[in-house]
Amino acid sequence: GDEGAGAKPFPDPYIEGMRLVGATDAARCVAFEDSPTGLGAAVLAGIPTVGVMTSQSREALEGAGASLCVRDFDAPELMAALQP
Repeated sequence: GDEGAGAKPFPDPYIEGMRLVGATDAARCVAFEDSPTGLGAAVLAGIPTVGVMTSQSREALEGAGASLCVRDFDAPELMAALQP
């Protein structure tokens, strides 16, 4: 959208989102992205990012910096990764 100065692939949308919710530690956040561009923006913001393989391959999402790739939000490996 036009809410921020820089759109993806810049990290600005994620940085602004963190600011709006009062998050000060990107490492304690998580982003979900299905495109290399969006994933790259989250990674540049320092946010661990889950690649959702809806339209891109695991290789493309991992190449953009995904910490984990899943097919959908019901993936057991996602649930395990989100546990404290």
